[in-house]
Amino acid sequence: MIQERPSVLLAVTDLVERTQLEAEISRAGALVFGADNAADLLRLTNERRPSLVLLAEEFAGAGSGFSLCRHLKADPKTRASGVVLIAGRESRLQPTSGTDGAPDEVLIRPLHLAEVAVRLSSVLRLQRYAAEAAAGSKLDTLTGTFNHSYLLDRLRHEVLRAERYGRSLALVLLDVDGMGSINDREGATFGDLVLREVARALTSRLRGVDLVARSGPDDFSVVLPETSLLVARPIAERLRAAVESLSGAVGGGEAGERPLRITASLGVAGLPHPDAKDAVDLLRCARTALGRAREAGGNKSILY
Repeated sequence: MIQERPSVLLAVTDLVERTQLEAEISRAGALVFGADNAADLLRLTNERRPSLVLLAEEFAGAGSGFSLCRHLKADPKTRASGVVLIAGRESRLQPTSGTDGAPDEVLIRPLHLAEVAVRLSSVLRLQRYAAEAAAGSKLDTLTGTFNHSYLLDRLRHEVLRAERYGRSLALVLLDVDGMGSINDREGATFGDLVLREVARALTSRLRGVDLVARSGPDDFSVVLPETSLLVARPIAERLRAAVESLSGAVGGGEAGERPLRITASLGVAGLPHPDAKDAVDLLRCARTALGRAREAGGNKSILY
């Protein structure tokens, strides 16, 4: 359930859908208000700073929802508001962290109201986590991702939530291959640059509800709520490819030398699974899969 009286701005044209969503979100404990047109949406988001904007893709005209989402995410005054886009079944739009103008989450019609409440709660929960991290010492100072202690707290919470509500949960552990050699060859300062670029590559390819943490000197962890192992596998491959794409893009080495190659090994585990009963088990399973990826030569993602 949505907690701490968040506010949700509804930008939905269909009156029946709008009424149903307003009732469902209000039952979850949120303050709901609506916008009637694009100018109204932008004004209300700027003035009232809602926790979340629930935006239909056809709001204010065909396809306007996409451009309005990009506008909200590009404006420093409104980008903190989460944006959940309601799209048709044929839409291929995927959620990201919202940093590239894409929404934090996408809901595909036909809508199931119980699922809507869960998905909106997930976006709001991550916003709350980010606010908590900004207020305390829960961020890794080098990469800007969450730190290891915060990861453990949130992972325990997500495991309990997945078990309580019978939801899926996936965990990805990522180790940058050969960071010791990179540091020896290019220096520790350049190695720090590599880690910052890896962190950026990961966060830019994930949903707003996902959590990225630096869990070791060369390691990152990614928590994927509401994600089965079947879905987590292509996500892990996408992350592996994102790290590999940094090869040559991050400068290093003397002139004439071959471009620096940057790759990563990934281990993926998930719930429900007979070998994982709690957060400790889930971490152990993911570490086992990560070890197999390293043993296989690196630059691989392997499921437990």
